[in-house]
Amino acid sequence: MLNFIEKILIAIFSLLPDADPENNVLAMVASAIETVKPSFYNIDLIFPILTLFKILMLAIFVEATIFLITLVIKVAVFFRG
Repeated sequence: MLNFIEKILIAIFSLLPDADPENNVLAMVASAIETVKPSFYNIDLIFPILTLFKILMLAIFVEATIFLITLVIKVAVFFRG
C-alpha cells in the first residue's frame, strides 16, 4: 500500500518544475512585488499588509497540501478496490 502511494507521489512531484533560482518566473514575481511594495507602505493598517499576505499564502499552502493528500488517498483507495 505504501509503495503504491509512494509511486503516485513520485509521479505527481515529477510533473512539478525544479526549483531553479535562475528561473525567470521567480525574477518576474520578485519584480512585481518590488513594484507593488510602495503601494503597500502607503496603506496604514494595524498589521502590515505583507504580513497579512504571508499569512494568507501560508493558509492557502496548508489547505492545498491537505487537499493533495486527501486526493492521493482517494485515488489509492479507488485503485486498491
